[in-house]
Amino acid sequence: EHFKGNSKVPLRKLHGVPRSREIRRLMLAVCAACASAHRRVDAPGRALTPGAPSKLPDGWVHEPVTAAMDPASPFGYYVLRPTNASAHPPPLLIHLSDQAQSGPGTVASLERLLRVGPAKLIRRGEWAPPTMMIVVTPQLGSLGGRDDDSYASAAPDVAKNLSALVPHLVERFGADNTRVYASAVGSGAAFLGDFLAREGAKSGIAAAVAISG
Repeated sequence: EHFKGNSKVPLRKLHGVPRSREIRRLMLAVCAACASAHRRVDAPGRALTPGAPSKLPDGWVHEPVTAAMDPASPFGYYVLRPTNASAHPPPLLIHLSDQAQSGPGTVASLERLLRVGPAKLIRRGEWAPPTMMIVVTPQLGSLGGRDDDSYASAAPDVAKNLSALVPHLVERFGADNTRVYASAVGSGAAFLGDFLAREGAKSGIAAAVAISG
């Protein structure tokens, strides 16, 4: 969905929205990439398969950032980012993974994020979006940081944390705040949908793709 003002417009109807061509191309690429990577997910507990060497453009790195390394972030995360500031800020994609990839945001637990979604494709050297972008994959804790197993009780906490995360990532990595996109799979898709429903245009998200079954 694309949010403009207080209205919600299906992605297929974005032809009249500024940057709609970029949004359609990016979101379709992300959707296909997430679905493809999710089908090839490494089983929990299994050693990560080596895959192909990462082929990143010059001046870009893909690295873990623990909760301790970025205290202003409510989550630890993996990030694909440029090493130098750009005169033309790149777009930002935030991807929320499934519950199987959750954890406390330590170096060891962040490796789970490499099993699925954009982070997996980046690790394998298979990430080739039409526009190079900053990609952040936050690691949600157990149901967003709560110890219980109630989605309903966890959702408000996750929404609050995402509200703080979006502007923080834009500022930290110098992204274009008008081109912030989101994707999600599994329980991450449920949390993303709840966040967008709660925040609407205030979410800072220009377009989103959520995949769950």
